[in-house]
Amino acid sequence: MPFLDDSLIIPVANSSIITSSIEPSNPQVGDMWNELDNDNNLIQQWNYLTVENNPRWVSQLYYHSWQITTGASNTVYLINPDFDIFVKQYYIHIFTVNQTIISGEFYNRRLSLGSQGGGNIELLANAEFNSLNANSHEFLETPVNFLITGTKYRGVNTQQFKNLINTNVITNKVAYSAISTVPTFTYLLVRK
Repeated sequence: MPFLDDSLIIPVANSSIITSSIEPSNPQVGDMWNELDNDNNLIQQWNYLTVENNPRWVSQLYYHSWQITTGASNTVYLINPDFDIFVKQYYIHIFTVNQTIISGEFYNRRLSLGSQGGGNIELLANAEFNSLNANSHEFLETPVNFLITGTKYRGVNTQQFKNLINTNVITNKVAYSAISTVPTFTYLLVRK
């Protein structure tokens, strides 16, 4: 069974659309909640869906793109500790300038759950390019489908590891200063 049935995002028969500042007390799977602040401004739209066999409020799909990164730079995205995060997809758009990646060489960019100081907990996605012509670009999409919870992961308190890190892994055969990437991932917020 998939983590999330996307078809349930569309309201189903007998579902309700609730608009309030207070979380609905008896929601049914398929309900939609427009969460308002105290001034009646929309904060977030939630869908009540089954997540790992438990009904929970799930947000719409978000996209996070880092700025264009060159070389072996690490980039960090801080996770909001008020929510669990479901990472859905990982995308890499790669550009080369006067650099060819030939057979036996590779350029690799990873999406990992870990701390800013190092010590990755989990590799979430791996984007590897084995062949690329000079002065070209390519796009790679990798499914992730991973739920990051705000409690413990493999016995480690995840409050200490509250970010996603995007790191490069390369061979010494590739001049990484001539390669730029735009790493992107999609995610949903899941209310605890």
